[in-house]
Amino acid sequence: MLRSVFRACRHSPHTGASAVGLFVGSLRSVLRTSFAATTIPHACILLLLCSSLAAQNVPKYDYNWIFGIYGTAPSNYYGNTQLNFLSNAPTINYFDGGMRFRVNNIAMSNAAGDLQFYFNGTTAWNKNYEVMLDSIDEGTQAINPTIPNAFLQGCIVLPYPEHDSLYMLIYSKQVLIYDTIFGAWAYGTGLRYSLIDMSGNSGLGSAVAKDVHLLDNDTLSEGRINAIKHANGRDFWVMMPRAESGYQLFLLSPNGIEYQDFQPEFDYPNGIGMMNFSPDGTKCAVWSILAFGYCPDTLVMYDFDRCTGLMSNRKEMVKEINNHYGYYGLAYSPDSRYLYWNRIDTLFQYDTYADDIYSTEVAIATSTYNGIDESVLIGFPSNAPDGKIYFCTADGIDTTFHYLSYPNRKGTEAKFCYDCVRFEKVYWFTTTHYPNYRLGPIDGSGCDTLGINNEPRANFRYD
Repeated sequence: MLRSVFRACRHSPHTGASAVGLFVGSLRSVLRTSFAATTIPHACILLLLCSSLAAQNVPKYDYNWIFGIYGTAPSNYYGNTQLNFLSNAPTINYFDGGMRFRVNNIAMSNAAGDLQFYFNGTTAWNKNYEVMLDSIDEGTQAINPTIPNAFLQGCIVLPYPEHDSLYMLIYSKQVLIYDTIFGAWAYGTGLRYSLIDMSGNSGLGSAVAKDVHLLDNDTLSEGRINAIKHANGRDFWVMMPRAESGYQLFLLSPNGIEYQDFQPEFDYPNGIGMMNFSPDGTKCAVWSILAFGYCPDTLVMYDFDRCTGLMSNRKEMVKEINNHYGYYGLAYSPDSRYLYWNRIDTLFQYDTYADDIYSTEVAIATSTYNGIDESVLIGFPSNAPDGKIYFCTADGIDTTFHYLSYPNRKGTEAKFCYDCVRFEKVYWFTTTHYPNYRLGPIDGSGCDTLGINNEPRANFRYD
């Protein structure tokens, strides 16, 4: 029986102290059914071993989230918020960091979970909440200098393989155009990166390569930069869709980041949206809408090959908009089975194991919006290290997050919780965006050539 508990600990998608907490509960259940006194010392050894594997050997690059609005009045309402996932329950810290986030947002920690720097699409700040030395100060050429880059998934940060102190910050350039129907409109014109060396400036980091051109003179999607581990368990595929069809593919390895391919078959309608990989890297979903509330939304799903970086097996669904409630985001469950797609008033679940995925649609949460309290509207989702999926609100400025408690469960058993995380400071229509840093190699595949082992995880969490 103890062996089965250890097996659950070793192969689970959950990590860290939260996994240890629920491991204790599972172990207690086993001990209550055991009559042998000699079982207890062995159980203690097992607990220590599994706790160590779950909490120490897993990279925690995504364990700090930062967001907020810098302002002057009222001073107790504006500022920045830091959400930290190192404890059983997330802890919240407030500081006057002087940074304004809007949609585009990422904070990077080291493998131990210590905050290193954060970026809002225009400027990088260090862990002391100060502008980083040689920082990117015009990273994405924000449309309005007083408003940070508003591309959804407009940047991503990756640890540079086999370079412990180096991080690659990848972001898009944008340009503003005008449309007679929809007014101001932005699209990407290129892809850039800056190389952050955290050994510089006495450990506060500095940009040792700044605004390096990866791709120029191409009409790219409005953000939707994403990454997934190569099947060798070390390198990263980096992907960004073009505005009309196809996607640009890069590979980050110890030798640098290099252009790999353009796949024109990656076809989807142009517009605002998100692109997310399943945590196991086998699937990719893309959502697009030309303008919120005015055009049909399109959801496209693909199979993804982590060895080659190629998409296949395209499946599409188009949904008409009711009451101008456009769709806002995509997220996969931690076990990669369920896909979540939300409008601002409804969260839908799809079972990707089914032959006809779209026929499994079920609404698992419906907003109580009455035209007044916009805090109940459902905004952009983000997968968190604690196994939950968090959602900002969709009304712009707010002080609460929603979350999906058990996203691996079917239907309403996933348990959506409205306004269940409350902050003292306001934020502006944003969550954050990370790849699955903990994904290992595909064992036994032709790409499993580096001798890297999959890291053990625990199959439970503390609530």
